[in-house]
Amino acid sequence: MSKKLFQRSSPTARRTTVAAAGTLECFGYLLKAVDYYKQALKMFPLTAVRELETTHNQLGNVFDDEGQTDAALHHYRESIRYCEAMRGRFGSGQTRRNVAITLAKAGRFTDAYEWAQAALRDFQVCENAEQGVVKTSIFWS
Repeated sequence: MSKKLFQRSSPTARRTTVAAAGTLECFGYLLKAVDYYKQALKMFPLTAVRELETTHNQLGNVFDDEGQTDAALHHYRESIRYCEAMRGRFGSGQTRRNVAITLAKAGRFTDAYEWAQAALRDFQVCENAEQGVVKTSIFWS
């Protein structure tokens, strides 16, 4: 849309145009994030378990934001695998919570419930988990 046409358009049309441009810009950032995270995965040695866990979790988050449920679930599962290798039940719980949210957004409510219950079980065995969950929730609000 040309600048002149944009200025003559209705306020609603202008807002829609700006929102669409913002969405495209955001999508571009998500694509860059995926590229950077994938590069990071290639650089980490297999012994960098914590970094691999975090990077897979972040890839799951980005793919979830893009609406790519299957790709998000793949990376969340990898993140959980690394968490369990470190015996990190709290981290596993956080990632299982992410899976539950992703599945709920995809309309897979039965699966989402099962993953949420698994996350709860992880949190229940952690000392002071309620404090960590509150801190994490406040951070992401």
